[in-house]
Amino acid sequence: MKVAAPDFFEPAVGWRTWLVVEDAGCLLLRSVVFKISWPPGQELAADCEHPPRRLLSRPWHRKRAHEAPSVNCECGIYATKNMERAARYLDGYDHLLKRVRHRVLGRVRLWGSVVETEFGWRASHAYPAHIYVPTHRANGRRVNADDVALELASYGVPVEIVRGGVETMRARSHETSHARHGTRDARGD
Repeated sequence: MKVAAPDFFEPAVGWRTWLVVEDAGCLLLRSVVFKISWPPGQELAADCEHPPRRLLSRPWHRKRAHEAPSVNCECGIYATKNMERAARYLDGYDHLLKRVRHRVLGRVRLWGSVVETEFGWRASHAYPAHIYVPTHRANGRRVNADDVALELASYGVPVEIVRGGVETMRARSHETSHARHGTRDARGD
């Protein structure tokens, strides 16, 4: 009997940004792109959320459902290889989103079927590994980070408050990236 080897023996660990939303009186992590909440204490399993391209096509022409992630699709649970790329999602579109209390950055474990991409991974299963809560939103407004961190402790992973806002986190990621690669930015800093 032939058994396929797993993609990775250890989970891949990447970076991502989550929305923090209020749901039934609790704060939950939610995808920035899709209306998918991450339940505390449970792994998130990916489904393909991309609609079929030809909804009105004949049934025999429609694409069949597939496991996520698929190499031929963009589905799966995303994570980036570096904090700087994930930090790009810490602001934007807040005026369109109701119930958003904050945005946080974090490390995420990915396992199951994992597709490596140029900038990170897409996986079939994921769970937060570490959550960083900035004290300010992208617009400079102060957030009660202590309350947010306390509620996010329900995920059972380390939750760290980062003094400052989005720019502090971006600067920290920029410094971390350059220190790791031994490079400096164009200003010579």
